[in-house]
Amino acid sequence: MYIHPLQEESFEILGGKLGLLVNGGKIELRPGESYVLLRNTIHTFYNAGDTPFTTRTVFRPFLHMDWLTSEMILGKA
Repeated sequence: MYIHPLQEESFEILGGKLGLLVNGGKIELRPGESYVLLRNTIHTFYNAGDTPFTTRTVFRPFLHMDWLTSEMILGKA
């Protein structure tokens, strides 16, 4: 579980099925559906289907996400 104190995060599902755990509740999204997490929302996500999911994720404001994403790819975050 994690939180973004200065950003909102939105998910638009392009393929597969995305599961979100949000403030203790469970949400499942399918292609064409979207969801916006407001700042300070405790959350995590997972694959809720049998195939990989594809999502367009947007952070507003963007802030440090380019650095964090590169650290995650390199296995440092």
